[in-house]
Amino acid sequence: MAKKQKRMAIGVCGSRLFDLITLSFLNAIIEVGKKNNIFTVAFSSDSDSEEDNEEVKGDLKLFDLIRHANIQGLVIFGESIKNKNVINYIVDIGKEKNIPVFVMNRVIEGCYNIKTDYGYGFEEMVRHVVEHHGYKRVDMLAGFQGNDISDERVNIYKKVLEENGIPVEKERIGYGNFWDRPARVAMAKFLEYDLPEAIVCANDSMAITACSVLEEHGYSVPEDVVVTGFDGIQSGQYHFPKLSTCVPDFIDVAEFIAEQMEIYKRLGTVNPCDHSVLYKFREDQSCGCKPKEMSEYNVALTSLTEEMSDCIWHTITMNQMQTAMLEKTKIWDVAKELPSKLALWLDHYRFACIKSDIVDGGEYIDEFNELTTILETNMGEFLDPGKTFQIDDFIPGLDEILEVGGEYNILVICMINSGHKAYGYIAEAFDFLTNRGLERCNEFHMFLSNTINTVIHNYQLSHLNQELMEAYKRIENLSLYDPLTQLYNRRGFFEKLQEIMENDNNKGMYLTIISVDMDGLKYINDTFGHAEGDYALTCIAKALEKVVYKYGVSSRFGGDEFSCAVVSDNYVNNDDCHLTDDLKKCIYSLEGVKDKPYPIEGSVGICCKKIEGTLDAEEMIKIADSYMYQNKIDRKKERKA
Repeated sequence: MAKKQKRMAIGVCGSRLFDLITLSFLNAIIEVGKKNNIFTVAFSSDSDSEEDNEEVKGDLKLFDLIRHANIQGLVIFGESIKNKNVINYIVDIGKEKNIPVFVMNRVIEGCYNIKTDYGYGFEEMVRHVVEHHGYKRVDMLAGFQGNDISDERVNIYKKVLEENGIPVEKERIGYGNFWDRPARVAMAKFLEYDLPEAIVCANDSMAITACSVLEEHGYSVPEDVVVTGFDGIQSGQYHFPKLSTCVPDFIDVAEFIAEQMEIYKRLGTVNPCDHSVLYKFREDQSCGCKPKEMSEYNVALTSLTEEMSDCIWHTITMNQMQTAMLEKTKIWDVAKELPSKLALWLDHYRFACIKSDIVDGGEYIDEFNELTTILETNMGEFLDPGKTFQIDDFIPGLDEILEVGGEYNILVICMINSGHKAYGYIAEAFDFLTNRGLERCNEFHMFLSNTINTVIHNYQLSHLNQELMEAYKRIENLSLYDPLTQLYNRRGFFEKLQEIMENDNNKGMYLTIISVDMDGLKYINDTFGHAEGDYALTCIAKALEKVVYKYGVSSRFGGDEFSCAVVSDNYVNNDDCHLTDDLKKCIYSLEGVKDKPYPIEGSVGICCKKIEGTLDAEEMIKIADSYMYQNKIDRKKERKA
């Protein structure tokens, strides 16, 4: 079977690639790409900061994916990416791969620099109003006074008027600062001076404001006053009457890129040259060149209503997903939740993956190595999550998407992140881009990032709580146990003794308190060192544990003093007790004790009482101590004798 041909892949890099100008450009690349077997991979970052901050570090992780994708060309939106270091980073990746790099509205050596020519379209528009329609009283709503872009358009306006013998009146130039409120102030001055025949505006937003102000004063557009805009935003097309405006010729730019890609494919070398994005005038209803029609606005209104409804449902669903994860601590809970939450939006390809170390609850590692899928769906068919792959594979199955004649033409990539911490990425493939489809992609990216962040935070918090509980337990042990011998200390001994005496199963049985004092600890410390003294103390402790076994509790009160409590069926008489000998046998059965140059022994005393009524533990210890001291005296006498 013949191997299917793959399309060339071109990467488009920008920040927040969800505005309408970007959408128009991407669709132009898609349209031209269909004819030239070019597939678009759009990398959309989150930051628009000019400074090097945490978000910018996260952007670098996104664009670093280009190294692992089979990209044969790069387009950089130089205006949307504000940080020059990020742009240079992408350019360097392109140079490493030795592929063409096209940079929009920035001049970078070694790249195909594409500059937007605003003046061509604006001059065409002004000439249309003056020369085609023959208007002489033409006002201009400019942008900011002193702004280079705004001043360029003002100078073009003056030039066209002068070439047509029309005097330039300063009262006919107003500065609307590219938005509504100052545009209204400028319009009020126009109407006070003299009603114009036409108003040319430096952007569509001010043109819409101009139409509104004219209608508020009883004038109709274009019957009484012609209004034109500039930049071709969507709201101008939804306006009534539809704006005559200038739009960028992105098809021309896309064809230039495709042509250079084909040259690169054929020759294998990069030969940079410059190109311009021309704005072209598009005549429509607001200049009177096309008749006013309400029918298309009904279509637009229906479309907007459907988009609004979809936006509401998608936002509600994503919020439900995030709410469902508020107390979850596992990434797999997210993977299980996604199919049900995405059930209404299964008309394309969606993919999401997370770094495998994060999925398994490990420590965050900055590099991307192995990844695990948490979502993979195509036209309603969900594949099981949990597939692992290496970063060099980028997106498993991408080769099938890149095949000539495939159902998709663009892949949009966004990071799953928290500031500079990149946990994974999502990819969505489309045949062509719609405004709502691109917005939904952005919404899904934001909600999934927030959801993953919540789950990771919950896991870390749960892990921290567990560590705190263990720390509290260690602290509690320090307050109850002797650190040298690991026996209970005085406090621990009395707590356990209280439990023994209050245990109903022990009622009627005998409680024996054993008091032990090690012999010769000072001599061992002074003669052989404190390490040997500690060794001797631990031997006493081990022997006591063997003596009391599971029927009692042992403790070190401090220094060379030990106390034990044992429950038994029979009364134990101190005079008949053989504990001293038993203790000695236990000590000398321990490995290494017989080889020591000093004896390890202890004096013992006991007090035994039946567990009934209220026992005075302190009193029993005093009695056991008195017998212990007597035992010490008796043993000294025996040694002297």
